[in-house]
Amino acid sequence: MVIVDNLTKVFEIVYAILTIILTIVVWSTKVRSNLSKLTSTFISNAEVNKTMSGAEKMAMVVSWMRDVVPRIFRVIYTDEVLEKMAQNIFDDMRKYAEEYTGKHKEEHTG
Repeated sequence: MVIVDNLTKVFEIVYAILTIILTIVVWSTKVRSNLSKLTSTFISNAEVNKTMSGAEKMAMVVSWMRDVVPRIFRVIYTDEVLEKMAQNIFDDMRKYAEEYTGKHKEEHTG
């Protein structure tokens, strides 16, 4: 009977740990999703300012992104991670814009 009681306690502890881990993973995925959605808006807002350099705009975007990240996840989403994320989204936006304007020109000239 002692073994069964101990196994039950072990399973309860394992279950609690797995629940905590799963909660953190789900919450982190939600944070990343929100960041991805908001970052393109942050980039667009920063690009409006023509007097700032690219580095200054990036710093502003990273700052806005950091404000969205809950404190508990700032260990994971460091400024370096946020900057890489913003740069990837910026690159994707630029690529799409270049493809769109190229296709748009072809449609109206051809």
